[in-house]
Amino acid sequence: MKTDGKLKKVGLIGAGGFALNHFQMLVESGAANGMCLVAVADPTVLPDSTTAALERNFVRRYGDYEEMFASEALEGVFIATPIPTHFSMTASALRHGLHVYLEKPPVTSVAQIGELIRMDAKESVQVGFNMMSWPMVRRTLAKIRRREFGVVHSIRVVGLWPRNTKYYSRASWAGKMGSPENPIFDGPATNAMSHYVQLLCAGARAAGGRRPTGIRGDFYRARAIESYDTCSLSGHFADGPRFSIVMSHAAGPGQSTVLTLETDKGVVTVDDRLFARIGTSRFGLSTGFAHRDFGRLLNGKMSRPRVTLSDCVDFLEIMSQGLAASGGITSIPPEFITRTGEGDDELYVVSGLRESAKQCSDSFQTFSEAGAPWSKTCAVA
Repeated sequence: MKTDGKLKKVGLIGAGGFALNHFQMLVESGAANGMCLVAVADPTVLPDSTTAALERNFVRRYGDYEEMFASEALEGVFIATPIPTHFSMTASALRHGLHVYLEKPPVTSVAQIGELIRMDAKESVQVGFNMMSWPMVRRTLAKIRRREFGVVHSIRVVGLWPRNTKYYSRASWAGKMGSPENPIFDGPATNAMSHYVQLLCAGARAAGGRRPTGIRGDFYRARAIESYDTCSLSGHFADGPRFSIVMSHAAGPGQSTVLTLETDKGVVTVDDRLFARIGTSRFGLSTGFAHRDFGRLLNGKMSRPRVTLSDCVDFLEIMSQGLAASGGITSIPPEFITRTGEGDDELYVVSGLRESAKQCSDSFQTFSEAGAPWSKTCAVA
């Protein structure tokens, strides 16, 4: 993209999948946000349509992001690549003195987030939990901090989002755990619906809570994958609310994600209607507000990223401690699983999961504590 010299030059790592949403946003609205996309790095063979779009918008293409860093006078970079690449790419960008927009999840281990926080002393990394940039979410969090809703006693999120075979075959890392040196831990709470987990953590902090503790967790797989597709976690934030997280990709047709805050003055609910409202806003894609924030950060109009690496520690603590408490990932017995659809459209559906999810959320229990018939306690018994 041509620049008039006043816009901050940014690069994009990744030119497929969700990265194309960032490319579209930067091409259409980058200048309005004080940014100019000048280069993209992606080692794969790109479709002709993508190559044509790069040429049409005067965006240079590199096969290696290190080459892009060395060749371009960038001030910021968007990293929209597979989870296992996030740590090394972000570390390199920080060594080059760049501001970074890092897609969610930033990483999936407490050790890696700690190392990146150490490297990012100037808080140059904005993590792409884009709900935190939405004005109505920020206003709600401000009201929680001011106690306008009263004392927050609990925060619960239930996310049921069916994912078919095509979803799990889209990338080599999908549904994988990775290695201790390079963890992936792909799943509904750590990836697809992690926005809501991060929002739960932000709400707890706004309510005066400190780090999460007393975490209990169950992790399950309905599909024959390394990682999990169903989980339940409970615990509380020190000096703050208790919480429950129940999420699954194997609950059958029909997407539903609901976050509920219970206070001494009533109930606050955030659900899929918020996504619908944002999606039809003048910012178009849900990433629009986050792009605007990153542009402000680059241009010195914000003192810190909307979501810093440090802001993500609670999220990763919950997930890592929950996995440790679960003792690993349990395969759901096949007699409790129904397979619907064919080919890429095939879904795995766990019997009674929606009812069990509600029970767990209502009682702040894990699936095994609530006695789900396919849970590790009941199935073994």
